[in-house]
Amino acid sequence: MVMNQDFYKKLTEIVSIENIQMDEPMSKHTTFKTGGNADFLVIPQNKEEMIKFLNIEKEGEYLWHPIMEIRKREVICII
Repeated sequence: MVMNQDFYKKLTEIVSIENIQMDEPMSKHTTFKTGGNADFLVIPQNKEEMIKFLNIEKEGEYLWHPIMEIRKREVICII
């Protein structure tokens, strides 16, 4: 995995380190236990964190995919 330290630093300014996973296997987060590793798995804790995350994403080269866990009402952003 290519680590983008600048992007990671931006993420830690928005979301606490505990809510950022690097090189996270997506099989842990899917019903059928499939999927490769995400460079970053980001779990914003509130609306403000999500908005800030979306704003830094516009500047970057990363693609992200939102996944919503309805029961827990959390949004996981996979990069």
